[in-house]
Amino acid sequence: MNHDIKTSDFFDILERLPLEYSPAKAAMLRKLEEEEKLEVIRKRLSYYRSKESGVPRFLWNDSLTTYHPRTEEEKANYEKILSFVANDENHSTLILTGRCGTGKSHLGAGIINSLGGKMIDADTLLLQVDSGDNFKSSENKLEILSRFSTYKLLVIDEIGRSMDVIKEKGYLSYIIRNRYNNRLPTVLISNLTKKELLKFFGEAIFDRFQETCIYLEFTGESYRPNKRDITL
Repeated sequence: MNHDIKTSDFFDILERLPLEYSPAKAAMLRKLEEEEKLEVIRKRLSYYRSKESGVPRFLWNDSLTTYHPRTEEEKANYEKILSFVANDENHSTLILTGRCGTGKSHLGAGIINSLGGKMIDADTLLLQVDSGDNFKSSENKLEILSRFSTYKLLVIDEIGRSMDVIKEKGYLSYIIRNRYNNRLPTVLISNLTKKELLKFFGEAIFDRFQETCIYLEFTGESYRPNKRDITL
């Protein structure tokens, strides 16, 4: 496909086209629209596969379109996630829980692929926040916590499995509370059950979830055995 027309040229070319309708003008406008769409896709993919997005390298080829639900439960969960992504006024907290290897991280990365934002696992988040204690750090702890509180979308993976659960609970509670107050969407991913998550976060945070939370559980078998490379 020809990519000669750059996004920055769009309005210059448009001004040179005749005002009246013609097949040539209609064809040119369609081509410009396609170029615009391709540029958006290119930038989105470039960000998705960058350090800034936080998406792990092993998920770079995954998206919502490459997820293939196997059970009725997974199909229902998948449809709710697509609705979450399609909601332009979204400020919900989406919680994905369940067994290891059931595609939760794949779906979390797919949401970033579709909407942008930041993905991070709980352990790495703790390390980043604690780095604010280092006098060489460009940000202090409060500034780092505030940054995570203001991403347009934040996906936090591996909740409840960090090296310091008490500290994790404190940092996550601060971030979730502020994102709730700022009406920003958040995705939380964990292998903990709903009951275990309630105990982990406490009643105060879960009370906020009651208003905006979408809770999805994945109880199927792991995808991972089928993905393993078999070597002799």
